[in-house]
Amino acid sequence: MDQEASAAVAAYVYTPLSQPRAIRVATLLPGNKAEPLHVSIHEHDLDDETLQYEAVSYCWGSVHRTCQVMCEYRAIMV
Repeated sequence: MDQEASAAVAAYVYTPLSQPRAIRVATLLPGNKAEPLHVSIHEHDLDDETLQYEAVSYCWGSVHRTCQVMCEYRAIMV
C-alpha cells in the first residue's frame, strides 16, 4: 500500500494490558493475496493453562515499518 493510501487509515492504538502476566495474541483472519493481512488481537492470561498459541518473532530485511496489517479497521505498521 502506498504512503498516501496508508495515511487515510487510522493507526491501531494498543490499550494497556490488564495484568502483569498478560499477553496479546494476534489471530490471522481469512483473506486473499490482493488484500492486506487482517488480524484480531485479544489479551490472554499467561497463567491460563488452556491457552494455546504459536509465537513468531523475526527480523528480516529493513527495520523500517513499511507494510500494514489491519486490525479492527485500523493499521498496524510492521
